[in-house]
Amino acid sequence: MTALRMTEQSSAPKSLNDREFSLSVKLLLVTLAFVTLGVLLTFPPLISGFRTAWFERHLDAGQLATLALEATPDNIVSYDLEQELLANAGVVSVVLVRNDNRQLILYQQTPLPISNTFDLRSEGWLSSIAHSFVLLFSSGDDAYRIIGIPRHAGGGVVEVVIPAMPLRLAMEDYAGEVIAIGFFVALIAALVLFFSLRYMFVVPMQRLTINMVGFRQQPENANSVMKPSKRRDEIGNAERELSVMQLGIRATLGQRSRLAALGEAVSKINHDLRNILTTAQLIGDRLSDAEDPTVKRLSPLLLSSVDRAIALCTSTLSYGQAGETPPERKSVNLAALISDVSQSVGLEPETDIRWCNDVPPDMIINIDPDQFFRVLLNLGRNAVQALQEEKKSGTITISATSDETDTKVRLRDNGPGIPDHIRDNLFKAFTRGTRHNSLGLGLSIANELVRGHGGHIELESTGPEGTVFCINLPHHE
Repeated sequence: MTALRMTEQSSAPKSLNDREFSLSVKLLLVTLAFVTLGVLLTFPPLISGFRTAWFERHLDAGQLATLALEATPDNIVSYDLEQELLANAGVVSVVLVRNDNRQLILYQQTPLPISNTFDLRSEGWLSSIAHSFVLLFSSGDDAYRIIGIPRHAGGGVVEVVIPAMPLRLAMEDYAGEVIAIGFFVALIAALVLFFSLRYMFVVPMQRLTINMVGFRQQPENANSVMKPSKRRDEIGNAERELSVMQLGIRATLGQRSRLAALGEAVSKINHDLRNILTTAQLIGDRLSDAEDPTVKRLSPLLLSSVDRAIALCTSTLSYGQAGETPPERKSVNLAALISDVSQSVGLEPETDIRWCNDVPPDMIINIDPDQFFRVLLNLGRNAVQALQEEKKSGTITISATSDETDTKVRLRDNGPGIPDHIRDNLFKAFTRGTRHNSLGLGLSIANELVRGHGGHIELESTGPEGTVFCINLPHHE
């Protein structure tokens, strides 16, 4: 675990702050880009509105100049006054259209050449925007004729000619002000939006990232577990799910550490237990030479049980390192194997529990006899202990059926059944077993051995009327 942690630390980012800063900068740049884009999109209608307002002001000024002229008795003013009226209005000439009659009221002696005519009565907003950019980048050496409806009395339609240079200079000044103010507002808005988004999203994500890196480096530290906030959005859900996942990982790592310590203890016990069993085997060999008929009858069973125990102790370390060894299959009489199991499940002579072997006497299956003996022994002992704890009596029945594809071996008891809360973890080791203080190893080992044969164990039924386990063994060529 230490080596793994060192490897993980070496692959961790050198500077988490660099990554966080990069995310913040990206957010700031994106915010600036979109706010600036918004300012740029508002510039065309603003410059178009300024141009239209400029035209309307000069139309009004030209009309007022004509009203001053009409106030005289003979509608005639001096040349100097006429030029002064034109200069104050900012126009070159003024034409009034009354009853389809065009009348030139004021004009300069040397007018500028007219390059464009703009009729404000029918001009659309797209053409207004397009003409605004044309005027903004024009040379300013010409003049424009503007046609519009007057807002004051004095004529049906007013036409004025204005010089282009003052309009272009005014548009340039206005454009500069709009761009400066727009970018200043964009910067303020971008900063406000940036800090708001950073506070709401980036900082919580940084907190998640820092916690994940810290937990990866020190998963055994309880302080590295995520402490969820009270947020009810997706980030809050991520914090809560991360906390649950980290707690589960810490529990798994703790269990693995305890299992490693248990494995070390088992390896030490295994060494001494094998020596003890070897001594028991020597004593069993001497007992087999005794003349007592009971001893002669029980000696083979004793020697067989000791041999199995020695083999199990020998394979303990390899089991802990790489699982069970592959099965060594051979043709086995299933009924005879079950009879051997019945003598090892722990049935006392005075008990009321009956062991029923309903397997056909001539059924031959291809299995590893030692491993399958352990499977049936674990299942049988569980059934016997369940009956002894609850009813003190009952029946355990083993039956088998075979077809073209597989063999099914069923172990049935009429015990109290398996509680609902442990059925999901029934075949997992070191979870609460079916009995008090049980570690659940028997079913886990049985399931692994059957899976080594290519089959599986399933809980076929359970309830107050009893429990049925079914072992499915596919035919092996």
